[in-house]
Amino acid sequence: VIVKVVDVTQKLNRLQLDQTRLQIFEALVGDETGCVILTVRGDQIKAVKAGGAIILRNGKVEMYQGFLRLAIDRWGKIDPIPPEQFQKEVKMEHNLSKIEYELVDPNHSQIVDTGAKTIKTDTSKVTENDKAEKNTTDSGVGKEIQ
Repeated sequence: VIVKVVDVTQKLNRLQLDQTRLQIFEALVGDETGCVILTVRGDQIKAVKAGGAIILRNGKVEMYQGFLRLAIDRWGKIDPIPPEQFQKEVKMEHNLSKIEYELVDPNHSQIVDTGAKTIKTDTSKVTENDKAEKNTTDSGVGKEIQ
């Protein structure tokens, strides 16, 4: 996948016991469909520069505190390309790393889409009347997910 690097911030810079330095950066990367945070470490940091463009190979999606992160592990590769080869604008308003995800037990919960909001409900606390209406926001057992 080819993406543009919007911003790069350092998250960790620590000297380890074996006297090597552990550095972790987060880069906001994206294309015309949206953007996501890419976690980079080690030798990958050299290829990721704000305003540049990169090719990501064998990436994976990880969850970090309920939020999506893109990562390239030891089997993946990050290669810089000339920025003029990627002229598309990044769709900043569709940042997948700003959406919080929650693991839901399929046996005891249901997702109710009320149009503007998504509500997670615990069906073990929902009355039969609430189940019929599929709206538990008034019963106090719903939790808004943004």
